Amino acid sequence: MKRAEVSILLASVLFALIQFSGCAQKPPTFNEVQILAPKGTQTIAQSQSVTIQANVLNDLNAGGVAFNFSSLPGFGTLNQTSSTTATYTAPNAVTTATTVKIIVSSIDFPKQFATVTINMVPPPTITTTSLSTATLNAAYSATVTATGGLLPLSWSISSGALPTGLSLAPSVTDTVQITGKPTVAGTYPFTITVTDAAGFSNSEQFMLAVSSLGITTTSPLTPASTTTAYSVTFAATGGNMPYTWTVASGSTLPAGLTLAPTTGVLSGTPTTAGTYTFGITVTDNSTPPVSVTATFTLAVSGAQNLAGLNGPYAFEFSGYNSTGFVAFAGTFTANGTGGITGGEEDYNSISGMDVTYTNLVGTYTLGADGRGTFTFTGSTPAQPAQQYTYAFSIDATGNGRFIEFDTTGTRGSGRIALQTVTTCIVSSTVASTYGGDFAFGGAGFAGQSAANGTGPLAFAGRFTATTPIAPGTTGSLSFGEMDTNTPGLVTIDDTSVSGTYVSGPDSSHCSLALSSVGLANQNYSIYPISGGEAFLIETDTVSGISTTPYLAVGEMVQQIGQPFVTQGVLSGTMVGGLSGQLISAGTYLPEVQVVELSATSGTSSMAVLQTDNQAGTIFGTNGTPVADAYTSDSLGRVQGSVEFNSTFLPILYLINTNQAFCVSIVQNAPTFGYFAPQSAAPFTAETIKSTSLVDGTSAPAVSADRDLSGFLSFDGISAVGGTQDQSTTSGNSSGASTGTYVLNATGNTDGSGTMTLSTPTGFTGYFFIVSPANVVMITATPGDLNPVLIIIGH
Repeated sequence: MKRAEVSILLASVLFALIQFSGCAQKPPTFNEVQILAPKGTQTIAQSQSVTIQANVLNDLNAGGVAFNFSSLPGFGTLNQTSSTTATYTAPNAVTTATTVKIIVSSIDFPKQFATVTINMVPPPTITTTSLSTATLNAAYSATVTATGGLLPLSWSISSGALPTGLSLAPSVTDTVQITGKPTVAGTYPFTITVTDAAGFSNSEQFMLAVSSLGITTTSPLTPASTTTAYSVTFAATGGNMPYTWTVASGSTLPAGLTLAPTTGVLSGTPTTAGTYTFGITVTDNSTPPVSVTATFTLAVSGAQNLAGLNGPYAFEFSGYNSTGFVAFAGTFTANGTGGITGGEEDYNSISGMDVTYTNLVGTYTLGADGRGTFTFTGSTPAQPAQQYTYAFSIDATGNGRFIEFDTTGTRGSGRIALQTVTTCIVSSTVASTYGGDFAFGGAGFAGQSAANGTGPLAFAGRFTATTPIAPGTTGSLSFGEMDTNTPGLVTIDDTSVSGTYVSGPDSSHCSLALSSVGLANQNYSIYPISGGEAFLIETDTVSGISTTPYLAVGEMVQQIGQPFVTQGVLSGTMVGGLSGQLISAGTYLPEVQVVELSATSGTSSMAVLQTDNQAGTIFGTNGTPVADAYTSDSLGRVQGSVEFNSTFLPILYLINTNQAFCVSIVQNAPTFGYFAPQSAAPFTAETIKSTSLVDGTSAPAVSADRDLSGFLSFDGISAVGGTQDQSTTSGNSSGASTGTYVLNATGNTDGSGTMTLSTPTGFTGYFFIVSPANVVMITATPGDLNPVLIIIGH
């Protein structure tokens, strides 16, 4: 061979090697067995066949392949039809899903093989055997399920007919929905057939009853007590009488109570306190019988101390329901024996509902531990049929916390206070209830008509209330200042605040009209607590009108010390907790803070100690106070200069030199809170030794927050215990709280500490001691995306 020919041959070999070993792809094994068909795992039905095709790379002798089951005996039959093909046929009867693996081996190269996987499914079988009763003219949905079958499946009504108003939804999967709203009562027999892609089918006969039968008793039930015989009668309407009543399958009544099957009377004396949820089923006398089940909640209290709630009380609340933010404030009188009379409530919601309820009546329970429930059962105008029940805890001074504790879908937290002043009068002829200088503040929500969109808001300010100078005139609000933080907009030091105030339509409250740049025009009801303090609830209907886009709830307190000095007004140390939201990636997230402010009178600098939980991410000054210069005016407005954690820049409106309302003016991070004077150091675990302090959550930042009220006790060494009522998105519960508390390394001087609870598990809190009877705490539980602010004591 000539040298040129050798060179060409070597080049060809080299090119081939480069082809096989290049970066583009790895070459196949030289004698690899390749499956040409089927591609991937094959699924077939009984009696169906699969053709398998294979080859061997570089099979120079054309030996072909052999087909064998991977295990013996095989399932079905395997018939080799040529050196490279075979047919697999499933058995005529497949009762359960089965997988077969077939080994395809090279004849000439026995170590080379490949595997074919074939799944066999049995014919479809409808596993649903019965359908729940449909209620006449009510939305209905039921699921029918099948197993097996070669997809896609098809569903049909093969005989009979569905009730008028219902239909079988399209489906190619193993479930199908019956949906709609039945419009004609009756009992309807029909057959549903499911057919798979291989033509196999299965049918099931059903009987669907459409009934007007319904339980009319609403939840929660009237509260019960372990010390008193209890009785409530369940009622139903529709269907065919007589009715039979039973406890729903899987449910258990509170111990000591029984249900009469013929009368529907739940009676007895419950033996154990707690909150119970159970189902009650009513069955009518139709052929076949129709049954309907409803779920009920019953609060059972222990030994009663009904006299512990006696007299007039004011209350305020904010939270969320299915349509968004809700708030209310009002007053009622407890008679000391379990009855509520003379109540009034202004209720408002972001959905545009503004109602004043008068003549509120109801009942309450109160255990020896200071915990109980109160339920409003009637009013003018009439409340919806659903009752409203609240769990509360209250101390001997008449101050307490409460949460909504029912199944209405509304959840939130509030405060209740014994009134020392029960009337609100604005007059030129007699002493007005409120006159002089007041600081105020609160939080709320902006509706759709707000200029910069929906979202949380916070505000604080002050005004001077001047009583009327002559009969027939109104009181005026002047020397007003206000800072507001609304979605997308912060209004700083708005001095345009002014307004009027008058006596309300009755003596229980006054009406206040406030005008400002930040919140436009707002109208509030003022419910008095004392001559210097009151709850505020905005009564504007939130609508598409741009002049009423906000809903707010708050408090006002009389200022002491006007006019304030403008240099170095702060004196001493005050501690507060703030709650609100911050916007992150276009979404509002909950944020809570505990803050300590210290200042020496005459100096315009304050030391700030802060811990901040932003949706589970904790920031803080790590026990080291940060110096913050501040400015102030004679009306009690104090503005800090340092922004903390990108979300907190404090504005204080002083009640006195070490007590204030606080609002943060960082845009899109509105938080609001209250600061109280801190008692003098040193602090120890014994500082807060107490047998029982009321505790509860502040207004929830977001709807997912848990709401709680109850009592906590500190042993003065390290142990903490108590009992809590808690409302979450998953339901209501009551239970003990046990754990430990310890002061931090700097706690001896600043009162900071940490609480860890073993019951319920997984709770960690970061707190500041305010006084021996008051602690503010934020949750700092790892992984908790919805931290809350908890007020302990008062």
